Amino acid sequence: MKIMTDKKLFSILKKIKMNYAKQHIQTDRAADDNWPLLKSSLFYNKSDENYCMYISMQAIWLVGKGRQQQELIFCEKDQIDELFESKINKLTPFVLIEDTKKQVKPIIDNQLMKYELVGIKLQNEKSILIISSSDLLIFLRYIDHSPKMVES
Repeated sequence: MKIMTDKKLFSILKKIKMNYAKQHIQTDRAADDNWPLLKSSLFYNKSDENYCMYISMQAIWLVGKGRQQQELIFCEKDQIDELFESKINKLTPFVLIEDTKKQVKPIIDNQLMKYELVGIKLQNEKSILIISSSDLLIFLRYIDHSPKMVES
């Protein structure tokens, strides 16, 4: 299923005529580039019984946010696979393609908008997709996952 997510992604990017660059690169060398490699974390929100995906340049940037954090439960790998009904190799904004029930609300750290380009790991484990931060927002809206922007 992970390769299928990548195929769906490239099909959508082509359909909406979005510019991107696919790079075969070691992820440990991605930090050498001028764009950040995005990180995502999935949480279950007890108060509204929905899921939210935090997208940032930090692993879990939500830590220490007080009352809001008390309402959130970090989702483990098996919970993520169950939610998306497939084996998810890398949790990224692109896996929201598989969220056909629209159960996940993306929440984006507004700091990433300072960068013209961002890197996002693909499911095939060997590549990173480079996309503009504004195009990421357009992509998410296109797949009916309009993000909420928050201060980090």
